Amino acid sequence: MKTFAVISPVATVAVLLACAAPAFAEAGSLDSPGVAFPGHYPKDAQDKVMAALARKDCKFLGGMFVNWFTTLRYGGDTKALNLFLGDLAKCPGVTVHVGFKKLDDDCDWRVSHDATDNRFQVEVNLNSKQVKLEDLYIPEAKGPVLKKE
Repeated sequence: MKTFAVISPVATVAVLLACAAPAFAEAGSLDSPGVAFPGHYPKDAQDKVMAALARKDCKFLGGMFVNWFTTLRYGGDTKALNLFLGDLAKCPGVTVHVGFKKLDDDCDWRVSHDATDNRFQVEVNLNSKQVKLEDLYIPEAKGPVLKKE
């Protein structure tokens, strides 16, 4: 069984939802950035992720969570997004995927996080008036360590 630790996001609404099976889900909205982490994920690594999610040049517009899955919405310009992506990509033990989508939302980008594999999906809003795609910088990606034969 996997265990998860939540880094104290302030939940404005927390509710328990009964599922079809006799299990329960915890869900709510967030008024500050936060995500759940696998129980074994080190505190110093958690701090780096939280620092990336709470950058002062990125305007947090709200979020929601259901159990270990979180969605966060942000506003900001291209420079803020570039720095956000760069900081997140440098966090140990995370996977970052960047995609582009026309969102019917007032955010400039949206971040989804799944704590089961510590994966971040960043969707850049193609309807954004602040993000200029020609100035967007996707952080470098490194493959697995090469095994010597």
